[in-house]
Amino acid sequence: KVLRKKAANRNPDEFYFAMQKQRTNDGVHIANEDLSNKYTQDELHLMKTQDVKYVAMKASMEAKKVEKLRATLHMIGDGLGEDDAMDDDDDEFDSRRAFGSGGKKQE
Repeated sequence: KVLRKKAANRNPDEFYFAMQKQRTNDGVHIANEDLSNKYTQDELHLMKTQDVKYVAMKASMEAKKVEKLRATLHMIGDGLGEDDAMDDDDDEFDSRRAFGSGGKKQE
């Protein structure tokens, strides 16, 4: 009943672009072919190996980027304790000790 009501109330002028691809034979709708078997097993295997190789290549590229970033940030967080960057006399931060700067200490 519900489908008959929907069919009776539908707009006869409605159009969808998918209607252009549909085929009928003597007014009977012909279903599209199943595309699940579009590729052979060899083609599927080749595509899977190419996908795996692509992912491995991207992973190695990202690993190289990480190593490059680690090389540029080698001083941050390595071996710096509270005593290394603080003056013992007045407990102030000493940037010369922390960052290896040769500049004068500003007070």
